[in-house]
Amino acid sequence: MPSILALLPQLIALIPTISTGVGNLIAFIASVRTAAQQSAEWTPSLETAFISAVITKASNDSAWKTDAQIAASK
Repeated sequence: MPSILALLPQLIALIPTISTGVGNLIAFIASVRTAAQQSAEWTPSLETAFISAVITKASNDSAWKTDAQIAASK
């Protein structure tokens, strides 16, 4: 346990880098999708399936639900 506590300042210092990295990853994925759409490799049906999968994942993940939604599902 003490070794974990010793690492906390270093991990906290990495938070801005991690959050920037996530933003860059999302931007990269969006640029790949855009390029694939322009070259007709990413069809409208694939786009619909992708969006549906993202919505399904978010709706099943309790981290994205409000307290009222969680209480209603019980």
